[in-house]
Amino acid sequence: MKKFLAVITAICVMLTASITAFAQSQPKSENVQKEMNKIVNYITSQKEGDYTIDDAVDFYYLTKSGADLSKYNDKFLASVKENIKANNGKLITQYGESLATYAAVIEILMFNDIDVWEFEGYDLTAAFAAMPADSEINPYYYNIVIPALFYIEDEAFCKAVCKNFVDKYYTMGKGMENWGFSCDNTAYFISAITYSSDEYTAQLNDALKVIETYKTEGGYFCDTQYTTTLNADSTALALMAYAEYEWLDSLLDDNAETISLDKSTEIYNQLTAFKTSTEGAYSFEVGGEPNLFASFDALRGLTSYKNALEFKELIDEPIDWDDSEDPDVSEKDPTKTESTTKRPIKPLVTQNNDTTAATQTKKNTSKKSPSTGAGAMTIALSLALAGAGTAVLAAKKKEQ
Repeated sequence: MKKFLAVITAICVMLTASITAFAQSQPKSENVQKEMNKIVNYITSQKEGDYTIDDAVDFYYLTKSGADLSKYNDKFLASVKENIKANNGKLITQYGESLATYAAVIEILMFNDIDVWEFEGYDLTAAFAAMPADSEINPYYYNIVIPALFYIEDEAFCKAVCKNFVDKYYTMGKGMENWGFSCDNTAYFISAITYSSDEYTAQLNDALKVIETYKTEGGYFCDTQYTTTLNADSTALALMAYAEYEWLDSLLDDNAETISLDKSTEIYNQLTAFKTSTEGAYSFEVGGEPNLFASFDALRGLTSYKNALEFKELIDEPIDWDDSEDPDVSEKDPTKTESTTKRPIKPLVTQNNDTTAATQTKKNTSKKSPSTGAGAMTIALSLALAGAGTAVLAAKKKEQ
């Protein structure tokens, strides 16, 4: 779980400062958010009835977007409460008990600042970890499951889930197999395994090369047999993959001074060609009719890109390192020249593993972090970053 730990530490440092939109060649994250709000409005307008626990995966992606779901949120949460009580601490949908359902619900609850360790009297993380690590699920869902593993105290379980995913679905030189090999499959693999331990670096690097074999003029195509032409879904999922990879790779690079989003920005610009005249709707092909699946995939890609932009904006925000606001300094030294610099990506961690003032203020209500023994950081990242909603970067527990 090396990447988990490095990411958490870095995020803690970055969240000690306010977020100010700052972009250079990339669009502002707030503008991408506005586009996603429109997509969510379009998607939800096509839904019949309420969102319930049976829709957990879809509702996870909607929640992760950061769009306003107040119209649907309460009923979804009520459905989860009813389900867990009826099943004595387990989540069992019409599709059965699933790693994906647990992961999606846990991350949605964290987004809503709800304690997943004491939810309606049950520990959802324990029920999650009690599942067989090799449970049969749609391989696309691992990009929900693997980030959620941060909450699990059983490291052997976490490693087993990742190993099962890689061993079962990935072929070096070809990508992820799911009814064949495709751009879409390998994009999901990249977005999932980016968050796993460092032992899969070889597969990740291979997947990045594989996905480029599906690149065409204007974006990406699906596969070499059935969908060989440019399409929105493959382009959007390539955006999802590269956005997830680029920000995390930069964040963990000792020599990086900022987050590089050059590749994902290029794909973002290509994806805009698939917009339709219907607000929030994307078409499968350029100039086509509104398509719900294309719109949902566009939302996935844009969500990852927007979150990456927010991290970049946070890091690139200039900081005045003078002590004029230090309460111990009565007035600014007139001989001191004012200097500004960018926030360093790599954080400093004190010897006792307490990271940043943000952590210090939560020490009395924090429990030890599952895999590190360090004080768990109570970071509502999904709220602090306007809906980043990624459970892998936060842990909230009561003090032991």
